[in-house]
Amino acid sequence: MKSTEPVLLAKCNHIFAWPFEYQWPKDDVENYAEPFKKKGWIEKDMDIQGMRKNGKIQKDIFMLNQYLSSSAKDIFMQTGENICTILEYPFDENDEWKYQIKVGNQYYLLPIQSVELHVYRHGVGILFIQMSNNDYPSLQDIKKINDYGRRISMPLIPDTLEKDMLCADEIGIVGPKEKYLTNFKKIAEQCLNEEVVEEKGLLESAEFLYALLNCRVGRETSEEDFASDEIIPTADDRMHVFCLLRDAELSEKISTMDWKHPKDENEEEFQKLLYSIVFVDPEWPTCQNAEMRADFLEKALYLRWQEWGTIYSVTSFSFFCMTGESDEIVANVLRPFMTEYLYLLSLVLAQRIGIAGYSGKAGRIVRGVDKKGMIDKAQAETLINLQEKYITFKNQILILEASCQEQGIDIYHLLQNQMMIQEEQAILDEQLESLYEATNVSQGNRDAWWQLWIAIGAIVIDVIVNIIAIVADHGWSGMLQWLYDILGTGV
Repeated sequence: MKSTEPVLLAKCNHIFAWPFEYQWPKDDVENYAEPFKKKGWIEKDMDIQGMRKNGKIQKDIFMLNQYLSSSAKDIFMQTGENICTILEYPFDENDEWKYQIKVGNQYYLLPIQSVELHVYRHGVGILFIQMSNNDYPSLQDIKKINDYGRRISMPLIPDTLEKDMLCADEIGIVGPKEKYLTNFKKIAEQCLNEEVVEEKGLLESAEFLYALLNCRVGRETSEEDFASDEIIPTADDRMHVFCLLRDAELSEKISTMDWKHPKDENEEEFQKLLYSIVFVDPEWPTCQNAEMRADFLEKALYLRWQEWGTIYSVTSFSFFCMTGESDEIVANVLRPFMTEYLYLLSLVLAQRIGIAGYSGKAGRIVRGVDKKGMIDKAQAETLINLQEKYITFKNQILILEASCQEQGIDIYHLLQNQMMIQEEQAILDEQLESLYEATNVSQGNRDAWWQLWIAIGAIVIDVIVNIIAIVADHGWSGMLQWLYDILGTGV
């Protein structure tokens, strides 16, 4: 992400994160990022050993390296583990691309500063789109940009076009010669008029995301797009919001007002405003109870620097830094948030997507288990292979600490708590353990059946050998006498 001083000093920096799973026809773990590079994505140099570029030290790479724990460095800093590859979109430096959001008659056009792709070897990818905002300084506009800008598909079909669709009328990216726009209002109108609507336009995420992923934006390419079964979005109709908001008046109120126990109308209005920012509401807060708002905010806010007018907030779909407009906080607030905390978000998103992915794979493997609960040999082998990969995933991605610094540790754990990483990991561990036990039981049952048939076969062979021996020694009359003796009183 760009963290030059002009970008950092913008009124607001909006970053939208679009997570997905990728599935290649061949399970090539070592070359997992090659299909993206083949499209045109450029690998970002994260090697601390070669942090000089064009004679200048890459300050952001140095800062990130100093901030991360050794386990996190293994993930991001090209230490040889090759766990995550950071890719940059190959924009032409002379072209200006903007993120366009149309809501009613209002157009928001935000300069795109960078587009990054974080690809993890465990089948997880996250697309980050960074925009700077100097033209829409009001908190009302900023809230609308965050909410409508993150919505990449229609959450519902309204009863009428006058009803709120909960998403923008139109969204996408525009350049000097090209546009990649999705018109949700037109799609809604087609639905209401009972016209034929393509399933792709109705159910898939906005087209500009796929255009970026396939490196078609501003470039000519002969490469075919990824197949629909190769890229599987894991978000709902919303992307994740990462936002650096600089507002002097908001910062002053943050430092002095009691949002937790509002004593008058002004404090209650501030609590509502703060809630609507943190939980990405475009207008009024989507919680209309003061005590519940305070409880949600208490779980979401990190207040170490509140008295100095800076707070952080984390929910399951947003990550904010709200601070003042002083130029003096570039080094200790603005740059660290954009340079360091984005990677903490990336890692925790990868953890959540990976856990959900392994859970889904385990469920699909045992979907064909017979009515008696028996797991066949092929399913058992696949489950064992999945468990081995999951153990590697836990060791590489589910690290205990992402930073050695106290605030980094706190923020990392807050991200994990809000996204319920520990809870979902515990459920997956239990799920895989149960499947492992069921596999052992099924294998034991199969072994028991084989042992039974082996025993029966041994008995049959023993009887045949005895019959042959008796016939050889005593003839057929002797065999009949032997049978009579065996049957005894039963004859």
